[in-house]
Amino acid sequence: RACYDALRDAEPLLVVDEIATGFGRTATMFAFEQTTLHPDILCVGKSLTGGALALSCALVRQRVYDAFLGDYGALVHFFHGHSFAGNPIACAAALASLDLFDEESTLARAAGIARRCAKRLEGLRAHPLVRDARHAGAMIGIELRAEAIEAEAAPTAAWRIADALYAAGHFTRPIGDVLQLVPPLSSTDREIDAFFDALESVLSS
Repeated sequence: RACYDALRDAEPLLVVDEIATGFGRTATMFAFEQTTLHPDILCVGKSLTGGALALSCALVRQRVYDAFLGDYGALVHFFHGHSFAGNPIACAAALASLDLFDEESTLARAAGIARRCAKRLEGLRAHPLVRDARHAGAMIGIELRAEAIEAEAAPTAAWRIADALYAAGHFTRPIGDVLQLVPPLSSTDREIDAFFDALESVLSS
């Protein structure tokens, strides 16, 4: 924010990458909505098709769009295209996914998942093997006290915990000493609780 304010007089373009965080992942449609910043260019993808097909796009303000609008001779538009741009099957998947997003009230469900996760994380923070448990909506990071966990054959303590969770039917992503969890926005309270119950069981074993 400070950088943006310092450059305001130069009228900078703010580019926000919401490829991973967009479409309810942080409990609002886009994470930037939780700030006072408003992007000029917004990058989205991943959840755009519900994960069914690869597709991404950039949404821009009118002034950005107009800057590349003109006759061929003006040489202001993009001449370079991509072989797979505008794939009709991927675009159809995106339209169907967006319809379902509205029909199934996915954004409201995402907020509910975020609240459920926040509640379970509160109890987890007191565990002696957990250094910190944080989240932004339904994007969760559980930082472990690696020095207190025997890694055994796993590369790190987080990998050992992740392996045990995987054996119990739960997939997490170990990054350093942090377990990353991004539950599907179709998850039920029962499924969320099942994961945290399994995690607490693994940590206590």
